[in-house]
Order: sequence, then structure tokens, then C-alpha cells
Amino acid sequence: MRTPRAARPVLVVLAFVAWLPAAAADESWRPIDVNGVEYEVNLTGGLKGQPVFRMPPGRLDATLDHLGERVAQMSRDTRGLNLPADLLAAPDRIFREVADAARAMGPDLVFYSPPSLGTVIDQFSFNDGKRLVTVAVADPASDSISPMVQVTFKKRSGDAWVLDRQSYVSFSNKGADELKRERETGRAWAGSVGSPWLKATHSEERGTRSGRAKTIFNRSYDAMTSPGQWFGREYSGGRGRFVLRSIDPRTGNTIEARVGRKQAERLYILATGKRFRTPLPPSHPDFKPGMRTQDDISTFALKKAGLETVVDRRGRAYLRRGRGGVDRAQLRELGLTYVAPKRGRAGYLRHLPRSSR
Repeated sequence: MRTPRAARPVLVVLAFVAWLPAAAADESWRPIDVNGVEYEVNLTGGLKGQPVFRMPPGRLDATLDHLGERVAQMSRDTRGLNLPADLLAAPDRIFREVADAARAMGPDLVFYSPPSLGTVIDQFSFNDGKRLVTVAVADPASDSISPMVQVTFKKRSGDAWVLDRQSYVSFSNKGADELKRERETGRAWAGSVGSPWLKATHSEERGTRSGRAKTIFNRSYDAMTSPGQWFGREYSGGRGRFVLRSIDPRTGNTIEARVGRKQAERLYILATGKRFRTPLPPSHPDFKPGMRTQDDISTFALKKAGLETVVDRRGRAYLRRGRGGVDRAQLRELGLTYVAPKRGRAGYLRHLPRSSR
């Protein structure tokens, strides 16, 4: 689900209308002060007579510099993640389009409400009568929301604005408070060591002749339990696929393997829920004939029992004994036992009969 946009300050616009003298009812521009920032307002300059605002010299550059610093910080924080290069470069690229469009509009640039700045999600929406551009940038230093950039370009069609294209990129993290709690309680999983990032999303839509939005591509990646591993779902050109990105420990190069739907289902559970999936035996009370009945076991519970969850470069998930050995008493409380590797077969979990628990 996408991050909600900041609400536009409608009440501020109404306050402007009440504050301005009656002589401002013509189409001239009048100075206005909003929270100590100087703008100019024209009460009947927009579509269907709505008020529009413009900036004095220098204010546009200051606004773009403020938003641009947020974007640059997001790029610095995510540099080096094992994700596609175009995704990591997307925040800078799409914001550069915004800045170029704003400066190209120059003195023709106007907006319907003052930019929302200094908030968790800063937003700036401007137009020149032909194109309307909206950019929303989340504060990368905030613990309450994940870093993101969303840019929308619209074009004039009669008395309405219709979608031209929209780009969105976000990087979800745990936040400083959550990471601190995990370290204190020992709940941190392997993938969080040195990296708080959990998910990355990048999408683009285009407007159609009917006015609807058509998805050009939509890609999302979830961090796995091993450092540098990401499970990805990629959609483009009407087709989708599942991939696993890993790092070769010998060369440091990225390895990308395509995984099938059955593997992807298991990797998705492991990446997003941090749970290890194991089949249920026919003797289990939740087993249902004719269905793939499986049990999802917390990787934290398995780690306490001395088992680590590992995903190889082909996307196969298996368990590995930790240095301290396996605590079978802990597993027994979960109704499980661990079967050690034998004759090339990886170790696995087996459900205990109810009578032996």
C-alpha cells in the first residue's frame, strides 16, 4: 500500500480569502505572508476561478533545494544495497525531472496552495497552465514513515487535468527505535545486521486516452534473512517473474536467479513474515487431504533452538545448525524435531506425534 499524501491546506486558502481586502477582487497579484514566508496570491487566476499563488524571486530555488536534500539523503542511505542500479538511482532521476520542469516554467509557474514544507511528507504542486507537476517527498530521518518519492505529471485537457505519467519509489525500513529494541532483545534476524532496510518498491504508470492509469512496470524487493539477499517480484510489459538476488561470497558479484512460483511462495513467506515453511504430515490435526497444508514456524523460535534459516543462490530454503548445536527441548515445545543432513539431503524439520510431545 502506498504512503498517503499529506493533506492540502484548504483552510489556509480560505483564511487568505477572508484576510485580503475587498479591493483584491480583481485579477491583480497581491503579497501574502504564510508562516513567515512571502508569496503572492491571485484570487481568480486558476481553473474555474480558484485562487493561485506564485513565488517571489529566489523562493523556487530554495524550495527545490529543500526537497532535493531529502532525496539526496535517501540516495546516500541506500547506496550499496544489492538492488537494481536503476532503482537505486530512481529518486535522484525523477526529482531531477521535477526541478527541470519547475525551472523551465520560470515566471509562468503558479500553484493552488503554498508548498507543504517541514512536515513528515513535504509536497509541492505547480503548473504553467499546460502541465501540472506534483512531487511528494518523505523525510528520510523520520521514524514514523519510510523514505519515498512520488512524482505525478498531468496535462491540461479542457478545464481538467488528466494523468500523463506517475513515478513512485520507496525504501521501507524498521526505524531506529525498532532496531534498538531488536538488538536489546536479541530478536534481530541476520539480514538486519548492518542494514535496516526491509523492502524496496519502484513503479511507473502512464495515462491512457480514456484517462485511466496503465502500469508500465512495478517491482518490489523484500530483504531475506541472509545479508545481501533480496526476493523480488517484477512486472513489466504485461508479464511478471520472481527473482532472488544474492552476492557471490568469493567475487562479491551479484547473482540473480529466477525462481518458480512454488519456490516464490515459500520465499515470500520467509522474506516478509520471517517464517520458515514446512509441510504438515497426514497425522497432524490441521492436515487436509488434497491440499498443500504447511506450517509456518517463526525463524526467531528456530534461532532460539539453534537452527539458522538459509536460502541458497537457487532459491532453495533449508536449515543449518548453529555453532551451539540444536536445542531439541525447545523444538519439542513447538512439536518438532530436527532431522540432520544425510546422504546429500539437507536437514529438515519433522512434526512429532502428539503423544510424544
